[in-house]
Amino acid sequence: MNLDRFFKCLTMTMVLAFGLLACATTKPMTQKPSLVSALAPAPASALASTVSAAPTSDNLQGTTLVTSQATDVTNAASAISASNSALKTAPILPPMPPPKGYSKGVKAYLAGDFKQALAVWTPVAEQGYAEAQYNLGHMYRKGQGVTQNESTAIKWYILAAEQGEPGAQFNAGLMYQYGEGVAPNNAAAVKWLTLAAEQGHTFAQYNLGIIYARGKGDLTDYERAYMWSNLSANNKKTSGDKIKHLLGGIMTASQISKAEEMSSRCLNSDYTDC
Repeated sequence: MNLDRFFKCLTMTMVLAFGLLACATTKPMTQKPSLVSALAPAPASALASTVSAAPTSDNLQGTTLVTSQATDVTNAASAISASNSALKTAPILPPMPPPKGYSKGVKAYLAGDFKQALAVWTPVAEQGYAEAQYNLGHMYRKGQGVTQNESTAIKWYILAAEQGEPGAQFNAGLMYQYGEGVAPNNAAAVKWLTLAAEQGHTFAQYNLGIIYARGKGDLTDYERAYMWSNLSANNKKTSGDKIKHLLGGIMTASQISKAEEMSSRCLNSDYTDC
């Protein structure tokens, strides 16, 4: 299994429920390994070690009964600047009251009548209601009541994400991260995942840790990878603590200390200083 497939294994499984994923962990080493070797999977015999997966986000906004599930160093200053300059803050608009008829779509969806839900929610989404836009993204992504179309799914996710919907921001970032419906684009993935992470979205924080840890060009940043992994580790449904542990075997003591300070500052500022 190559590195990309390994990380996709960590973040893209569990579509219908939280659970555990048999992915490899590495054995302790006496010398600090390279990042690639530290994050590479172990042989098949070691697959009994389980790692919590960050699934895609399959809950629908506006529903309360649908099971909720959520779900790419030494860094130069120029790399930090390049990655951060790609982040453009989307406005977080005041919540809109549900439009007339929206609840009919909720009832239809919960009853398994996806075509009716789609028919009800489409005009509502076209009017700009973020929750309906998010829900259409989910339905087109999964092919519920309509032919599966990932390009249309990300269109609706982005419309909702631009209104500050964290679940839509996370899913848009995930689709850019793994090239679902769009060409893979780590800069765009970081943009949307960061916006969700700064609203406390745990799985967005986790995926940011992976992106920065994998180290592709300007996105290589062990300290930021450690920070986001550390923050996501508060939710035991992610593998943030395992990613943090791997990074801790690679980073210097001063890097770890700085990353811990970054984590505290980010959390204590309610994610306004990350």
